[in-house]
Amino acid sequence: MRPTIKWRILLAKLIIATGKNRGTEFPLAQTQTIGRLGRNEIPIDDDGASRRHARVARQDGDYFVIDLNSKNGVTVNGKKIHKARLEHDDEVGVGYTLFRFECLVSEKSAATPGKITSDSAISYGGGSTAPNRLVTSARKQAQVKTQTLLWLRGDFAQIGGAYKALLVIGLMAIVVGLAYLAFIATAG
Repeated sequence: MRPTIKWRILLAKLIIATGKNRGTEFPLAQTQTIGRLGRNEIPIDDDGASRRHARVARQDGDYFVIDLNSKNGVTVNGKKIHKARLEHDDEVGVGYTLFRFECLVSEKSAATPGKITSDSAISYGGGSTAPNRLVTSARKQAQVKTQTLLWLRGDFAQIGGAYKALLVIGLMAIVVGLAYLAFIATAG
């Protein structure tokens, strides 16, 4: 009996496919809103979009797009939806703007959940590569991206809550240590 193959999304992003910001990439984390307001994680300059038009959320390892009761609705591959699961190369319509959903996935079997094996297939942006070339592929993707800070924010957003807390505590400890050294240098 063959083990059941399941896919696990490692990284995902939305890419604007139409309009003046065509090609702009938005790495996805747990949840983001899309809309005209600048405080949305994915702001778009589109008169057909609501201020808070849609939400992209990760649930149980998959990404979903959810319409936030917008005036013009949300489409996935041309069909109007309220909530839909996203798959690689899906087209998401928000107002007059079309996004393309891309994801990096790894294959995991029921026998070894969460483990990437040497024969696991990994694809991103329509291509395939072996797992041992994953880091090289991710670096090439990062070099192509012009919005480095946005890319970094997306990677940081995909880190779990406990790791974020440890990272913040570590950074705070460094800042406090530097302040203490500055105090000793000026007092002595």
